[in-house]
Amino acid sequence: MMMKLIFQYYERFYPMSGGIETCINSIIENIPKYKFEVLTNAIPDYPLREQHWENALIHRFLPYNHNFTPYNKIVSKLSFPYRIGCDWVRFHRKCAYLKKTKFDILHVHGACPEGNFLRLNLLLKPLTFTKLMDFSFVSQPKILTLHGLLSALTDDPKVKKVMKKYEVFAIDQFDNIICVDKNIYSYVQEHIEESSQDKNIWYIPNSVDTTKFSFVPPSNEEKLKVGFIGRLESSRGIELLVKLTKNLPDCIELYVVGSGNQIAIEKFKSSVDISKIHFYTNIKNEDIPEFIHRVNVLFNPVLAEGISRISLESMSCGRPPIMLDMGDRYPVVNRKTGYLIQNDLNELLRLLEYLYENREELRKVGGNARKLVVSEFDNEVIIPRIKTIYDKLIK
Repeated sequence: MMMKLIFQYYERFYPMSGGIETCINSIIENIPKYKFEVLTNAIPDYPLREQHWENALIHRFLPYNHNFTPYNKIVSKLSFPYRIGCDWVRFHRKCAYLKKTKFDILHVHGACPEGNFLRLNLLLKPLTFTKLMDFSFVSQPKILTLHGLLSALTDDPKVKKVMKKYEVFAIDQFDNIICVDKNIYSYVQEHIEESSQDKNIWYIPNSVDTTKFSFVPPSNEEKLKVGFIGRLESSRGIELLVKLTKNLPDCIELYVVGSGNQIAIEKFKSSVDISKIHFYTNIKNEDIPEFIHRVNVLFNPVLAEGISRISLESMSCGRPPIMLDMGDRYPVVNRKTGYLIQNDLNELLRLLEYLYENREELRKVGGNARKLVVSEFDNEVIIPRIKTIYDKLIK
């Protein structure tokens, strides 16, 4: 009997793995019962078809995506029409492939359209172009996993309005929706109730490979080692990170892993004295556990509600995260499994100096964090819930 085929659709499944890439990896590696194919954009120096796992391959669609090339402003503006055209061609090639290929489930990750389409919508009539990215033609069962809300990442009313319209447009296309955070679940549920739609919605948080992100006792070195891992963009709380870097106490040693395009990286490096911190860029996903083990605590000032994957991974390593006190941050419970603060430099500095002087409390909180993640967020706990959805839809 042939194995059932599940398509995992994500435009930016790239070598420098992030949260969504890790989610797809975890699903494929922990559900060997099914055959998978990842549909994504082509990037230079990587094959168009690659058997990356025993039960899955990566299918990259041309034209090549050069969005991560560090364009200067002039080149970026001149090349924008070309990049729009490339996005459009790639999407239609994916649609053609979906129409001609026999598969059992389409699992789409993220409600974010191609970035160039989104920028064009902000310049022109909202959704003129993103509405063309429609999966309603797919007759097979479809799942949308919402890993975040675009509208939560901006305070600009005009931008927020466009983002919300696209989120609703994406939600309306799918009868089966997985939400990785409770605030996303509430957002989807409210829209469904207001529009009198009947859909299946699940709150299924991100999972962690607790073997890979193992517990290692923190070092007893003199200085308190604070780590940051994330994209160097405003939604990740970079403003507070820059302030911390400029006002770093002598007792604190700061380690930063910044990801993003070259423009964002250079902007960050020019805004701080890089010689005062340990700075790394775009490290591979398999190297992240080693980096977390180097530090005592993780600083994750993400501005959106919810719990990001890096906080879970840090907790799994026994390193409590410091996050902003916004909405539901569970499993980060203040002073029990992590620390919650206001978006205020002075409060952050007071906490870091307190943790420097109270290492035993920090170790205890880190131990609590590890136990909670193992019991509630391990791959073996979370992934079977996704497998159950697959089984039900295929039957």
